[in-house]
Amino acid sequence: MRNALLAGILLGTMGSAALAQEPGGKAVEVKPAEATEAEIRRLLEVTGSARIAQQVLATIIASIHQQQPEVPEEVWAEVLGEFKTEDVTRNTIPIYKKYLTGEDIRGLIAFYESPVGRKLIEVQPQIVQESMAIGQKWGEDAAQRVFKRLQDRGYLRKPSPPDL
Repeated sequence: MRNALLAGILLGTMGSAALAQEPGGKAVEVKPAEATEAEIRRLLEVTGSARIAQQVLATIIASIHQQQPEVPEEVWAEVLGEFKTEDVTRNTIPIYKKYLTGEDIRGLIAFYESPVGRKLIEVQPQIVQESMAIGQKWGEDAAQRVFKRLQDRGYLRKPSPPDL
């Protein structure tokens, strides 16, 4: 009995398909329940993905606007108005369905609705921003070391001074 319970727990915690038996004793694969569109939409809502998508779009438009200052503000407002976050949501749902089960989605919703999940949502933009800065610096340092080593070993020519 104890071994059967342990085996049940192990099978239940594995993220892959479980096995069941047909009446004749033949094992068949039982796939986990697929996430519903409503569940995925709820997860996207709880995590604020539409808000994040809108912020990313606004940042992109602002960057282009800086490069094109002669374009009137109403044109930028018009362009921003053409992009609907619903389009991103609709196109994202199949990706979530592909990689996550209904149980996965419900677990994520429960997590993001919990106090620690809400805190993660709140601080994640800062974590990402600071991590990206560290990653960029790390990448630049790594590239410099690689180029210096290649140069020291004669694989790269030292840049010659420009002709005057």
